[in-house]
Amino acid sequence: MDTTQRMDWPRVGALIAGQGVSLVGDSMLLIAMAWTAVRLGGSGAVTFLILCATIPKALMLVFGGAVADLLGPRFVLLRTASGRVILLALGAVGVYLAEDVATLAVIVVVEGVLLGLGAPSFGSVLPGLAPGPNLVRANSSTPPSPASRRSRARRSGRG
Repeated sequence: MDTTQRMDWPRVGALIAGQGVSLVGDSMLLIAMAWTAVRLGGSGAVTFLILCATIPKALMLVFGGAVADLLGPRFVLLRTASGRVILLALGAVGVYLAEDVATLAVIVVVEGVLLGLGAPSFGSVLPGLAPGPNLVRANSSTPPSPASRRSRARRSGRG
């Protein structure tokens, strides 16, 4: 029996590149939202928006794995990523037309829900593209999370 399974590098590369672009975009969105919130409502608006983003995300992370198991991780990941693209395109128009903190709050709440639902799916899609021993190589190619960067910094004595 042949235990070696071929890894689909083009699809793994596309998944990892997409995740990397998404992480960069998330950081840019956070900066843009904070900047806009300060301009529209001061530092209190920034705190409000951060809460509006993190609470739904944290709550949906609890259910994201179950949703991915129920509907399939690929389905959930593609739908949440597509939903985020549509949300941000419509959100840009919405903020342009109605410059207020409430519009930003709706955008970040929905963004948090979509991020929370989609995040567990990424970890489930990768093993299907990189079976067996190839999974270690594929995982070493993924962008590190902030928690893993802090953990590596502590182990190396820099944190």
